[in-house]
Amino acid sequence: MDLGDFDAALADFTESIRLDPQNDKAFYNRGIVQQRNEEYSAAIADYTEAIRLNPQFDFAYNNRGNARAAIGDLDGAIADYSEAIRLNPLKADYFNNRGITYYNKGNYDSAIADFTDAIELKPYYGIYFNNRGFAYTNKQNYDSAIVDFETALCIDPNHKRAKDNLVIARKARNRR
Repeated sequence: MDLGDFDAALADFTESIRLDPQNDKAFYNRGIVQQRNEEYSAAIADYTEAIRLNPQFDFAYNNRGNARAAIGDLDGAIADYSEAIRLNPLKADYFNNRGITYYNKGNYDSAIADFTDAIELKPYYGIYFNNRGFAYTNKQNYDSAIVDFETALCIDPNHKRAKDNLVIARKARNRR
């Protein structure tokens, strides 16, 4: 999609909202376009309105969390991911997103717990193993990290980050 498509989409969703200001999905979709254009404050405002109109809109909470994380509001992002998880506890991406945010705050134990929950829901997603392995690496639990990176590579042998992280974890373990 080129920038013109985003501009047209933004105009279309804005017109949908003008015609039906109670259309939670129009606000949500406009928020996606705003976020894609890195207009995070506008995206957050649209997701907030979608949530006001539909408080059970777990996707809107998750996406608002992503936008908040992008501007450095990690606590706000964690709150949004937590609400998305409360509304839909079977969505592995919500746990992964919250885990990444905990990781970025330096809370590796909470990150590992969330990555583990994501893995339990979708054990065939190598990225979740890579993310947990990265958190284990930061806790200097290299054996667990290596197992996770190797698992990620069994799932996806071309996972470049898992390959790189495996090399780093092995070197770090061998320096001990």
